[in-house]
Amino acid sequence: MNRHSVAAKYFIAIVASLFALTASAQNSLGTYGYNQGFSTPRLKMLSTEINKDVSNARLPGAVLLIARNGNLVQAETYGVQ
Repeated sequence: MNRHSVAAKYFIAIVASLFALTASAQNSLGTYGYNQGFSTPRLKMLSTEINKDVSNARLPGAVLLIARNGNLVQAETYGVQ
């Protein structure tokens, strides 16, 4: 096996893990956003902008994961990839 195929397998495993994490995570925008030093209105604005790009077909889909100090701040999925 060459190193490109090994790297591709690791990449696929990481992406699959992120999808599993996002599917099981609850949106903690209101609870953790303020406590972790993030602006809740700005997090909502970021979510809205990504959703607009998916709705306008600029992106087929997206996964948004934001964490600080080991705490999940925001986890959302948009569209279909």
